[in-house]
Amino acid sequence: MADLRRFAGLNRAEAVRLLAPSLPKGPARATAWKLQALESGRPVPAWLETTAWESVVAAMADAYGVPPHTVKRSWFSAFPEQVHLLTPTAARPGPLEHRGA
Repeated sequence: MADLRRFAGLNRAEAVRLLAPSLPKGPARATAWKLQALESGRPVPAWLETTAWESVVAAMADAYGVPPHTVKRSWFSAFPEQVHLLTPTAARPGPLEHRGA
């Protein structure tokens, strides 16, 4: 993930400044700490909800000057266990229902 930012010629503070207007306020907002965690291979809990994740991917693609699929490829290379983010929320299986005999 850090390579995308560096290849765009941005330091972390500049990237956060570009990401911030495109991300919601509150827990999903862009911060240098979140970007550092992501670039260090640590998941950012506030960005693991599908809607927030989609906003982050779109904002990164715009800020870094790459297509969204490039950000997604980099994201899933770093976090293969998060592939569930590609599945629409409504299509995700819910908890198993208890079935009576």
